[in-house]
Amino acid sequence: MDILAVTAIVATVLVGEYLAAVLVCLMLTGGEALEDYAAGRARRDLSALLDRAPQRAHRLRPDGSVEDVPVEQVRAGDRLLVCPAEVLPVDGIMASAEDGGEVAVDLDESSLTGEPLPVTHRTGSAVMSDALNGTRAFVLEATASAADSQYAAIVSLVQQAA
Repeated sequence: MDILAVTAIVATVLVGEYLAAVLVCLMLTGGEALEDYAAGRARRDLSALLDRAPQRAHRLRPDGSVEDVPVEQVRAGDRLLVCPAEVLPVDGIMASAEDGGEVAVDLDESSLTGEPLPVTHRTGSAVMSDALNGTRAFVLEATASAADSQYAAIVSLVQQAA
């Protein structure tokens, strides 16, 4: 409790304004309860943000085969296969469809931008990590490691604010 609140409570009691003293006490406890609620919600939201991040990526080898690697091992320039219903592990450029042709893919970017509708991206489009692939598999050329991605920057800002 701060000095101003204590002074207000004591002063209202001394002048016989008991209702005002009770109201000041209620406002203080209500404010503390709201602060605790907001802090708890921020922790839950941060936890959900961290839980959404993919742990593995499907890296394409030069011979065309696919190897699953931890996201931390992905580097700029790696070519990754992103399957339908998977979260993009890193920022990158949409290189091609899985079969090598042109690609148009709907990505759910709501966790990053708040946009409620999926956004269509085509070959050559820059895409951000943590977007959800909704339609078909495509090859993503990584432009940053997971630690240097837009998603990592957002998580870092949220952690600093919490």
